[in-house]
Amino acid sequence: PTSDRPIQHYEIQYRKQGVSSWTSVTRNPTTSQTTIRNVDKGSVYNVQVRAVSDIGSGQWRSVTSQMTYRVPPQVENININQTVSNEMINLQVTWNQPTTDRPVQRYEVQYTETRPIQHYEVLYRKQGISSWTSVTPNPTARQTTIRNVDKGSVYNVQVRAVSDVGSGQWRSATSQRTYRVPPQVSNIQFTQIVSSRMINLRVTWNQPTSDRPIQHYEVQYRKQGVSRWTSITPNP
Repeated sequence: PTSDRPIQHYEIQYRKQGVSSWTSVTRNPTTSQTTIRNVDKGSVYNVQVRAVSDIGSGQWRSVTSQMTYRVPPQVENININQTVSNEMINLQVTWNQPTTDRPVQRYEVQYTETRPIQHYEVLYRKQGISSWTSVTPNPTARQTTIRNVDKGSVYNVQVRAVSDVGSGQWRSATSQRTYRVPPQVSNIQFTQIVSSRMINLRVTWNQPTSDRPIQHYEVQYRKQGVSRWTSITPNP
């Protein structure tokens, strides 16, 4: 700018668009240019500059940059074809060049061999227990049965796949509560019935709410003062 006094230096501030705070260029340039280093890729910056003389600082002048260069996007249309040469099988890989801000210098290609799953490892434990139990033998199919678990309990289960190069990571799941035994029946009622000079007791009760269908009821009785119980057969 045209100034009454010689320009001593310039002050420069910049910020990434969308950020409220400004950053100052640490070495104030004495010429009319500077370089803001190591900015983020694919970003827009606001920059403001003002001149400083021996009598003070001028007003800021602001400008907005173009978007900075971005890393190349993903390549598209990858195709893999098999070729045979000297009894060797080769994979020829081709792709489309992406549209990029800067010339592509090179391509990086990685590949890995998919190994077959040999078996699965399965661990389980009852919720609240710290130690795990392994299912044996290790299943080779994508299912297994954990036998004879406790009634009315919740279980944690972990599964991982194993190939000839090692074991994968564990994946965890939690079961629903296992089936519970039926709760006590309620509202037991007695009715005396006289038949052929015999006194019988008809006993009724309410069906409990159960996780599984009721198969039958077991009924025992004893005369008060007698310690031994007698079972009714067959079960009603």
